[in-house]
Amino acid sequence: MTQLLFTTNPGLEDVVAAEFEERVAAAGLGETAVSLKPFDLDGQVMVDNPASMADLWPLAQQMRSVYHVIRPLHVFDLPDTEPLARIRQVVGELDIAEMETAVSFRATGNRTGEHEFTSVDVQRVAGAALVEKYGTAVDLTGYEVDVRLDVIQQRCWVGLQLTRVRLSKRQTRVYTPMAALKTVLAYAMLRFARLDDGSGGLLDPFCGSGTILIEAAQSFPDLPLYGSDAFPKPVQGTADNMAASGVGGQAQLIQADARDLRDHYEPGSMRAIVTNPPFGVRLGRRSDFRHLYSNFLQGAHRILEPGGRLVVLVGRRRAFNFILDKVGGFHLAHVRIVETGGIYPAIFVLERRQRET
Repeated sequence: MTQLLFTTNPGLEDVVAAEFEERVAAAGLGETAVSLKPFDLDGQVMVDNPASMADLWPLAQQMRSVYHVIRPLHVFDLPDTEPLARIRQVVGELDIAEMETAVSFRATGNRTGEHEFTSVDVQRVAGAALVEKYGTAVDLTGYEVDVRLDVIQQRCWVGLQLTRVRLSKRQTRVYTPMAALKTVLAYAMLRFARLDDGSGGLLDPFCGSGTILIEAAQSFPDLPLYGSDAFPKPVQGTADNMAASGVGGQAQLIQADARDLRDHYEPGSMRAIVTNPPFGVRLGRRSDFRHLYSNFLQGAHRILEPGGRLVVLVGRRRAFNFILDKVGGFHLAHVRIVETGGIYPAIFVLERRQRET
């Protein structure tokens, strides 16, 4: 039995489980036992599968909904007094086969909650314990083994981080705006769009730096893709990033205001719209926000095919709900809160009604 731990955005744990189970089933590797948020750890998914690590590791490396892959080793509670001493003691007692032959290692600490110590302190005491036990040299960049410690409140999780670089770093960017959507979130939103259904294309009318379109081109190479933005710089930046990521020319890109979609795309021509509009910080008055979303929703309704899906990441949930009720024409299929960069936007999944009401 092989056990793996995946990290993702809090709120996307079920997406990770579904993707891994699909990949395992396609490879014929047997049933997987899944634990969402093990030990109440948001943004983490534990899987147990009877296949060997040699069989599962290639599948794990293909995962698009995760950041890191970890092999769990041990979990324990921290005392109220001298917690660092407890970390050093437990880590020093662990038998880690990979450390027996490693020439170098690093200890990576992550801490969440209120503590009198820092993540660097966790790394320091854990590293000292491992050096004392195995005599292995510490190398922060050229390491062979990465021993990861996650301290969540009064609990410490020890594992081997198998991914040296985040799996989410799969796009090459030559144009990077201040705020870019994470590829993991983009992949999840594309899954919610049910792109295997329908006959039209996929549109991102707030294309930004092209994250959604690149992710779509890599995941659905035969899907017609369209992108637009109100300003020329993001349109050119999206084209440059798509070319740098090896999917140049797979999307038709134009400069167009998202409030005027009906002027640029034929009625019923899109099977899905997946997008990340600005959260309203740069839009000024509330009336601007409402005007933007009201016109955007009306245009989206017109160009989506009946039953087509609109998947949108929204910062102002109440305001968006209010506008959605006013505009009508959509069925709310799903909504969920996710965490990204310390904020908690919502993913709205809307279906265009078969008949207008």
